[in-house]
Amino acid sequence: MDEVLAANTESANKQIDRIKLWLEVETDKLVRRKDYYTLALDNYMHLNELSTKRLVNGTLKIRSQQPEIKITDEEKVLADNRFVRIVPEKRSLDKAALRKYCTHTGEEVPGTEIILKSHKFTYKLNGGTY
Repeated sequence: MDEVLAANTESANKQIDRIKLWLEVETDKLVRRKDYYTLALDNYMHLNELSTKRLVNGTLKIRSQQPEIKITDEEKVLADNRFVRIVPEKRSLDKAALRKYCTHTGEEVPGTEIILKSHKFTYKLNGGTY
């Protein structure tokens, strides 16, 4: 009986591994197809200069993203008093002023790194956002 139990367990484990492999392959196929169609829809929106498109089954949207400003050396940035705000008894960075300045002038202040982000494409089916 122990041998039969061991054989059944081994057989079940082989079947589970085969099912997991099948699921992984099928999931990869679907993800590649979804990525292809998402890119095609994104390109369609850009070519037609659309920011929002309402469809029967959902909505397509393109939104610009704010650039990310990564502080690499806080002390260097704090040395530039344009981007300092005084919180009672504490000196801290005014990140809003820093972002506004960098966005308008394009200047990378010493101690920072500007990371430009690409636009954000989303689609919403009646029932959820993806």
